[in-house]
Amino acid sequence: MKKFFAAFVLMTMMLIVIGGCEKKPTAEEMFTQAKSYQENQDFQKAVDTYEKIIELYPNGKLTDKAQFMIGFVYANNMNDVESARSAYKKFLDVYGATADSGMVASANWELENIGKDINEIEALKNLTTKEGMPKEMK
Repeated sequence: MKKFFAAFVLMTMMLIVIGGCEKKPTAEEMFTQAKSYQENQDFQKAVDTYEKIIELYPNGKLTDKAQFMIGFVYANNMNDVESARSAYKKFLDVYGATADSGMVASANWELENIGKDINEIEALKNLTTKEGMPKEMK
């Protein structure tokens, strides 16, 4: 009886340990999932997933992109100007020196223009007027 009880306890402990060692998803898998949430217009889940990437992989190769994408989703999908501004500022503060220069330029551009009407953005004015159209479109 003692052997049976000891074996039972040992098996139970092994199941607890194995169950508790569930493999966490990779940053790449999570980034793909976040993009899928965006495509399906589940924007809050996308933001939550990007935030989880930053939490689980603070020094990962996708962490800066995840922070940028938080700002992008808030600005372009959720129209939450303040959250977008905060996310872009955090991106620049934390990752600006090491992130891709294109993302840094985009974050700076977004911060300068976020919340503005398209007609208020000088760089885009020609795109919305007949003068800015290619000849074949006039």
